[in-house]
Amino acid sequence: MGTPDFAVPSLEALSRVSDLCAVFTQPDREKGRGLKKAISPVKEKALELGIPVHQPSRVSDPEGFSILQKYNCDFILVVAYGQILKSNVIQFPKLGCFNVHASLLPRWRGAAPIHFALWNGDTETGVTLMKINEKLDAGDMLAQLKLSIRKTDTTGSLHDRLAELSIKLIEDNIFQIETLTPVPQNENEVTYAHKLTKKMSELDLSLDAVVLERQIRSLNPWPGAFLFSEGLGRLKILEVKEAPMLNMNGEAYLSVFEFEGNIYAGLKKGALRLVRLQLDGKRAVLDKDFINGLRGHGQSLPFRVREQHGSS
Repeated sequence: MGTPDFAVPSLEALSRVSDLCAVFTQPDREKGRGLKKAISPVKEKALELGIPVHQPSRVSDPEGFSILQKYNCDFILVVAYGQILKSNVIQFPKLGCFNVHASLLPRWRGAAPIHFALWNGDTETGVTLMKINEKLDAGDMLAQLKLSIRKTDTTGSLHDRLAELSIKLIEDNIFQIETLTPVPQNENEVTYAHKLTKKMSELDLSLDAVVLERQIRSLNPWPGAFLFSEGLGRLKILEVKEAPMLNMNGEAYLSVFEFEGNIYAGLKKGALRLVRLQLDGKRAVLDKDFINGLRGHGQSLPFRVREQHGSS
C-alpha cells in the first residue's frame, strides 16, 4: 500500500523478494490546469510490473475492506500510502501490517519527517520498519537503517536517498519479519512532523541565517520558500549561502540588495546570499542573471520585503 514516488523503490524491492499479490494506492486525482486524471507513481509502476491495482477511497471502509478480503495475504507493507488504517485492516493479515517510515522513530512521527529533520538541523536520519498499530507511527520498531544528512541536502535529495535506503531495509528484513524482535518506541523521545502548509513558506528575515538556510533547503522543492517584495511580488528562493562576513546596517536590514554583483538578504544579524531565485511565472536563475534581468527592464535593487511577525 503506497502512493507517491517515495514508495516506488519499496514496491520494486518487495516485488523481487516476495509473492506480491496486489497493490493498493490512492484514487486517481485531477491535476493541472486541464484537471486531467493523474495516476500515482505507485500505480504506474504496479501496472508496469503486472500486479493487480486497487484504489478504494478508504481501504478500511466496507467497500475497500471487501476488496482486501479477496486476498489470502501473509502481511501488508505500507509506504507513504496516505490513509490511516483501522483495526479491521491492521488485524487482517496473518503476520500483521508493517510500515516503512522515513525517519529514525520515535523522532519525527507524522506527515513530513524529511522536511522537519532538515529544518531542525538534524545530522542524521534514516528509515524505520515498524509494526503498525492504531496510533500514528507509534508501533513497535523491527529494524532501522541510518543515513547522514549532508549540509547541501534539500528535501528533494534526502527524499531520494531515503527511498533508495528503503530497498535495503526491505531486502534485509522481509524474510525474517516473523522472528524480528519488536522494540517499543520511547514515548519520552517522540517528536512530531506535522503536515506542511503554504504559510510556512514565507521567510522571516528577523531569524538567524542558519535557521533560514535550513528552512529553505527543507522547503525545496515543495512548497518552496519565498520573500514578498513591495516592488516585484513573490520571489521564490531556491538556494542560499550564509554570508557571515558581510556586516549589516539599519538600511539593509529586512531588504534585498546587490553587493559586488551578487544578491543578499539583510537579516537582523548578518546576511544570506540568494544564489538561485525565481519570480512567479519566470524561470529559475542565478543571482547575477537576476540582476541583469532587472536592469534590462529598468528595475534595480534594493527592495524592501514584507515584515513578518514571528514564524510558523
